[in-house]
Amino acid sequence: RDVLRESGNFIQIFEDYPTPGRSSIVTPLDAALFDAWETYIYQQPEGVVCTELNQPTEVRLLEIGPVRAKIQ
Repeated sequence: RDVLRESGNFIQIFEDYPTPGRSSIVTPLDAALFDAWETYIYQQPEGVVCTELNQPTEVRLLEIGPVRAKIQ
């Protein structure tokens, strides 16, 4: 049976570039070292640029077994 009326999973890609000199909240280290883990929205005056991936351009089945399947 269908549980969700609309799509349940979606993938979004956010543009984010390191900002040298900005310190991390937790440590005194340069936050540019950890920029892959956080999208710093306050450095982007025009807002966060986001792209939704609606349809894959290619799907390849890499592995199929009794417990798991691997796609790319």
